[in-house]
Amino acid sequence: MGGLLLMLFGALFACLALYMSLTDGSKFTPATAILLPLFLCLFMEAGYSFFKKSVFRSENWVQAAEGDAVQRVGKGLNVYFLVKALLKNIKGFIVILIIAGGMIYFFSKSNQTLTLNREFYIQLGTYVAYALILRRFLAKIFNKLKELGQKMMTSYSVDVSGITFTLPDKDLSHPERKFTIRVDFREIEELKLLSYQEAKSYMKYEFSPDLKKLSSGPKDWYLFLKENIRPRVYTRIVSGGAALLLRGKESFYLMTVNKDNPKDILDAYERSKTNGL
Repeated sequence: MGGLLLMLFGALFACLALYMSLTDGSKFTPATAILLPLFLCLFMEAGYSFFKKSVFRSENWVQAAEGDAVQRVGKGLNVYFLVKALLKNIKGFIVILIIAGGMIYFFSKSNQTLTLNREFYIQLGTYVAYALILRRFLAKIFNKLKELGQKMMTSYSVDVSGITFTLPDKDLSHPERKFTIRVDFREIEELKLLSYQEAKSYMKYEFSPDLKKLSSGPKDWYLFLKENIRPRVYTRIVSGGAALLLRGKESFYLMTVNKDNPKDILDAYERSKTNGL
């Protein structure tokens, strides 16, 4: 919802700037006529990015048992955060409506002569150049930065019977060592994709109060380092990717993977259930 507000604010101010340049181009220097549209484009781009992330919800929830306590809590959290987001942003929508209404009223009552001028064309050309050229260039830079960030996330490979996770953790005494966790589909009772905010909420309200899981983490990690015994509990969430929740009778894993929407895991899991693997 916040991303949608940023997009709407950016679009409104872009329209206002174009209108002002038509009424009095002298208000804009050539540099301002270039920099202002660029700023507004980046502003709207950030809003679009936030909006895409907010749309990502836990409709991809797949689990073996229907109606258990964790499912009810998860659905309750989804409703809670949706209502909270709506209430938080309703003021912003009201402000946008007031600004839009004021702009429409001002435009309708204004007797100023609209003239095409250099500053208007510079602004318009900047928007076109951003859409056709600069956006692709910035996307390449963003993807490079994203690749660097993904090195801090868990990578994985999936096959017909399960998932192998390669953890980003490093052993300083043996830098070449890789830490992997193998999870078979048959031992999974719950499999769910979460956004970063949902994962943080799950950690706070579900994982942290569970003292058994909380205390198992350090002990299991020590055994994993020393004897390569698979940990029963592992958690690592960072922003920038999708968090994967896996829960079994004796295991609990919540980690950010290096894909925004790893549906291949969900698809493979559903196929394994269908085939009875």
